[in-house]
Amino acid sequence: MEAGIFIPYAIFCETFEEHPDGTVTIGRVIDRITCVEKPSGRLGIRAELPVLRVRYAVCFKSAAPVSGAKTALRCRRPSGEEFEVGNKSLDLAGDYKGTFLSGTLNIRPVETGWHVFDVTVNGVVRAQMVLHLSVVRETNKSESIQAPAKAPAPPARKGSRVCYAHMLGNCSKKMFGNTSSAIISCGN
Repeated sequence: MEAGIFIPYAIFCETFEEHPDGTVTIGRVIDRITCVEKPSGRLGIRAELPVLRVRYAVCFKSAAPVSGAKTALRCRRPSGEEFEVGNKSLDLAGDYKGTFLSGTLNIRPVETGWHVFDVTVNGVVRAQMVLHLSVVRETNKSESIQAPAKAPAPPARKGSRVCYAHMLGNCSKKMFGNTSSAIISCGN
């Protein structure tokens, strides 16, 4: 492990500007991006998702000057798939002066979920950045799933209030026995 190198911050942001006096301005830190997939003109064929362009900024500092520090940015998708996004060799001035690595990351949102980006120095993870990518798929109106229509209500039938199956509306007009003994026959 490279002694004396540390990373005070590693972020995704909307804007990043380094000033001549050594200060920086970071505009809005980003940890979530939602990509809306628009439907294609043809039914059932989905367009390929666009490549997202996301700014990042990583600050490296060291106590003593360091030359040729090999840095890399690796991504781990929610599925566990890992790949290297890029790498660069840096020279650090020492005296805890910041050396900034910033740029634009191009990423295609093939999975929804948290993506973890490891910032390594000479092969050792020194910082992590996280970014939640969501893919929302819009549908054409003709593709949208419609709820099944409710079954039509059965035709209204007349029932005798005396019949125990009165609520079904399927009582016959003839009743057998007298109503006081509650022997009633229902049906057609």
